[in-house]
Amino acid sequence: MSKFSTRKEIIEDKNAGTGVIEAANAIASGLIIMGAVTGEGQTGMNGYLSALMFWAIGQVGVIIITLVYNLITPYNVHEEIEKDNVAVGIGFAGVIVAIANLIFFAIKGDFEGWSETFINIGFEVGIGILMLPVFRFIADKVLLPGQKLTDELVNQEKPNVGAGIIEAFAYIGGSVLITWCI
Repeated sequence: MSKFSTRKEIIEDKNAGTGVIEAANAIASGLIIMGAVTGEGQTGMNGYLSALMFWAIGQVGVIIITLVYNLITPYNVHEEIEKDNVAVGIGFAGVIVAIANLIFFAIKGDFEGWSETFINIGFEVGIGILMLPVFRFIADKVLLPGQKLTDELVNQEKPNVGAGIIEAFAYIGGSVLITWCI
């Protein structure tokens, strides 16, 4: 959300899409913090440092996924959100929460070593990157049969918020399914 002022969008423009994304960022940070402080293995200052490191790595993972998401959508996410497109904001928020859930799953539990944790995070974020287009396809073809998700989100006079909700929960549900299967 670095391409515009979130404060201006939320306060002055009353942009609900930006508000939903900021809420998703708060949920994502909470999930990552919860994963970073869960488990045993490091105590004292080392425990605080590892929790801080895991939180920072988790934030980088979320940023990477949001950049990838912008690449796989046939529209510019930031431009749509700035145009007060709530449906796109909701879909984007779903991506943020979904990847944070995968990162939470990768870093939670007892600390067994930096290399093992980095491998777990890389694996989970990698799965997220690979599955993002799959979840979008499922939302497009299975959950919205006969309609194109992109048309519902951006190619109408009034974007379809319901389609944005379906997209968001396809990502979140997919992340829960992945963590359940691993």
